Amino acid sequence: MPEHLIRLVHDLGRPKVLVVGDLMLDRYVHGSVGRISPEAPIPVLKVEKQSDRIGGAGSVASDLCVLGAEVSCTGVIGCDPDGDRFLAELKALGVSGKGIFRSEDRPTTLKTRFIARQQHVLRVDHEDTSELPEDLQATVADFAEDAIPNQKAVVIQDYNKGVATPQVCQRIIRACRQHNVPVLVDPGRGVDCSRYRGASCLKPNRAEAAAAAGHDLNDDLSIHLAGLKLIKDLDLAAVVITLDRDGLYMIDRGGDELHVAAETLDVYDVTGAGDMVISALAMVIACGGSYRDAAAIAAAAAAVEVTKLGAQPVTRHEIIAQLSRQGYSYARKVADEDALKRILQELHDRGKKIVFTNGCFDLLHVGHIRLLHDARKLGDVLVVGLNTDASIRRQKGPQRPILPEEERAHVLAAIADVDYIILFDEDTPLRLIEQIVKPDVLVKGSDYIGKIVVGREWVEANGGRVELVPIVEGASTTSIVSRILNGNAERGVGDAE
Repeated sequence: MPEHLIRLVHDLGRPKVLVVGDLMLDRYVHGSVGRISPEAPIPVLKVEKQSDRIGGAGSVASDLCVLGAEVSCTGVIGCDPDGDRFLAELKALGVSGKGIFRSEDRPTTLKTRFIARQQHVLRVDHEDTSELPEDLQATVADFAEDAIPNQKAVVIQDYNKGVATPQVCQRIIRACRQHNVPVLVDPGRGVDCSRYRGASCLKPNRAEAAAAAGHDLNDDLSIHLAGLKLIKDLDLAAVVITLDRDGLYMIDRGGDELHVAAETLDVYDVTGAGDMVISALAMVIACGGSYRDAAAIAAAAAAVEVTKLGAQPVTRHEIIAQLSRQGYSYARKVADEDALKRILQELHDRGKKIVFTNGCFDLLHVGHIRLLHDARKLGDVLVVGLNTDASIRRQKGPQRPILPEEERAHVLAAIADVDYIILFDEDTPLRLIEQIVKPDVLVKGSDYIGKIVVGREWVEANGGRVELVPIVEGASTTSIVSRILNGNAERGVGDAE
């Protein structure tokens, strides 16, 4: 398990990062398709809900905010309702709109995605992709130059929509070099990469790297040679190439290289994966990490992002979980409340059935194992609520628990049937059930027949159900402790000599 990467993510600070580029509003229109239009052979989408998120360079700003950076942003939007909406979403992230300039001559770029359940049906773009007028270019570059001395990193996010012109890019790159601030660039499609000359890091995808290098990237050697050429031709410190099905490749000026293979995942939507890569790279570099470590962490972040619908930020906890997937499962499974709530909401949105059970799980025994196995069979994801030491002492007395909460969590995490573990300090899991987990199935042992099951009323009122699974008679922590004590007494263990 990459322990040092996990520690690095855990210890990331709150660096100041400036994001420059094409600002957009992403609109998601969700619904269902039940018929084909009589007017043309196209599906009819019955709209059920609509949501807006900031996109483009704004998506990078959002990603960085969730990772913990102190973000500032500059670019251009229109004097229109979509621009108002963009600013409102930006403000909700805690990012100032001071560097956002408005133009009466061009609209706010709006991308509207129509989604039937989990399938994208259509995308409609409203935009003006011409270069900004020279006065607006100067305004954006002036703001960036004034901000750069106080930054730990700068990201130029170029979607080839008119903001990251050669003049703007070179002014920013020169200022970053002057103040020794790393500048990372996500290049625009079809753009001459010479405008990024002198940047610290370039993050092209396979097609963009091929166009810049002048040859296809179809094997390890061609990828390696493309990286070397880009570093030399553009005077870069490093190149990170995203390679879709082949993962991610990094090489720096000193020749250090890393190829992170793509993991086979339940890929849901690749929208926003590139934004997540540049965001994670910038975050790690801003905190003093190496390009090798930044690339490995960025690959893990992208692997999480593609399991989400649309461009959605990834938390540090989710990155740590992804880094831990191939190793011991503790770090991946034991979640804090905010992270678990987000993860479960996404799973609910994807139609996954969430199962919840809870207990002390002190001295794990066969009864516990069978309960967890039976519970896992009732849905897609099993969440276990684990009493903290303090809550157990209040209920069972000062001699319990026998094992502290961290050890109990570790043992539970090693069980394949358990997907997530959440500790709770209250006497009952009612708040967890109602506010965090919101389970489809609530599970207890059959010894609860005729007893009050905490959370039953909420679960059933929200369309779920309660299942009482068979217990193993005589299997309990108390009986195990009694047998140990009785056995020791019979053998005289503990008697004074």
